[in-house]
Amino acid sequence: MKYSYRKNQQKSNPIYLIGAALALIAYVLLTGDTQTPATTTTTTLETTTTSITTTTTTPTTTIEISTTTTTSTTTTITGNQPPQIISASQKPNPVKVGKTATFNIAVADAESEFVTVSVCKNANCTGRYCSVQGNTKPNGTAFSCTYDLPITTKGSFDYWVKADEAGRSSGIIGPFTLNVTSL
Repeated sequence: MKYSYRKNQQKSNPIYLIGAALALIAYVLLTGDTQTPATTTTTTLETTTTSITTTTTTPTTTIEISTTTTTSTTTTITGNQPPQIISASQKPNPVKVGKTATFNIAVADAESEFVTVSVCKNANCTGRYCSVQGNTKPNGTAFSCTYDLPITTKGSFDYWVKADEAGRSSGIIGPFTLNVTSL
């Protein structure tokens, strides 16, 4: 005769929490992300299987009991996501020399965090036409900043945009074209 008993249960044991902490440390070392991740989920499943086998041989009865415990810990870490540039435009288009160009940039951020949005003069974003700061929303927030064009500037000029939050960047997006005409 064979009897089996199986029991599944979720545990919150200090040993398993240490495993979750190690996973978080590995995440920080691999990504360089020192902020608290948006989501950390640790699931520990312990499965215990007990088997009892009875063998009867005259004149003795033998009972064998074996127990196997299997523990599985899964840690899922979802890091803080960088902001995303949704769109960029400028108006008026074209803009006249000596006038003001208004740049409109839509930015989304899953965690609705504070960002700095920059309109850059080059692909490395080492020079800026303008920048603006504010809080974002997951589905997008419109930002605007202005640049007063010098009276001598005329032609087509490329610009790039980026959004930064606490060390994370959308990356530099572009080029877009700013067209400047004479009065």
